[in-house]
Amino acid sequence: MKRSILTTVLLTFIYSASAQTPQVYALSDNSDTTSNLWPGDWPFHGNQNVLEAIYQQGNFNNLPVQGSITDFYLKIASDVAAGVIIHGYKVEIGFTDFDTIPPGMQQNFQTFPNLTTVFYDTAFAIPYNIIDGDWLKVTLPTPFTYNLSDQNGGLKNLVVHISEDSNTLSYPTSLAPRSYFYYMGGTPPIALHASSLYPPSVVNFSMCNCRPFIGFDIQPNGINDITREKKLTVYPNPAKEALYLKNAEGQAYLITDIAGRVLLQGSMKGRSIDVGMLNSGLYLLRIGTETVKFVKE
Repeated sequence: MKRSILTTVLLTFIYSASAQTPQVYALSDNSDTTSNLWPGDWPFHGNQNVLEAIYQQGNFNNLPVQGSITDFYLKIASDVAAGVIIHGYKVEIGFTDFDTIPPGMQQNFQTFPNLTTVFYDTAFAIPYNIIDGDWLKVTLPTPFTYNLSDQNGGLKNLVVHISEDSNTLSYPTSLAPRSYFYYMGGTPPIALHASSLYPPSVVNFSMCNCRPFIGFDIQPNGINDITREKKLTVYPNPAKEALYLKNAEGQAYLITDIAGRVLLQGSMKGRSIDVGMLNSGLYLLRIGTETVKFVKE
């Protein structure tokens, strides 16, 4: 009995340690929409491997008008074991003045142009065990700085693209975004889903009144942020055992590989970070809104 209890506690601790929750997540607070929501799932497959949706600021629980997105989250609608490979996992973000999918895109089977690729991995390995409804987190190699304010004093909307490489796509896939749908019959669509090959060439195309559950970790861009006035200094570079930092006292740090996988994280309690356990190669160190490349010998 004691062994069973200990095992249960240990498994609960391991799961809670791996579970991720975003600072900001997409679910409208507006009473006219939350009463009309129902959840749904969009598992990617050969006839649908692209999702793009328009998000207004009010669709998030607490999204600043401007800031830097450091981490991206996608809610997953299936159980996925750590280590499962997602081929060509891509996240793109951009802006639009439209609240719904423009008629021209609907008629010409187009996806949104001029989006910025904030994350792409040709063979992304799921970093931890996922249970249906968990968030899948990826750290952006370079934070994405955004500003929703427009020149007329209004607000622009975000466009978020999620896709998987259809050239290696199997069915069923482990990448099954969870979405929420609106009971809004007869209204213009706010999202599109399509089948596309790489380089992009849309094959199948349809639209819906739905949005995937997504989330962000955000570093606000405040004019009184003292850390932004001090340039981060990192040495030596290349490093062997320790990486020394200047102007980083008391701040949280994150070290990832080039693919965005988190390898080390913590808070600066001194002037150095122990990197001796890292394999030789190129890494990214992020503190606040600053990202520095360094080489581990």
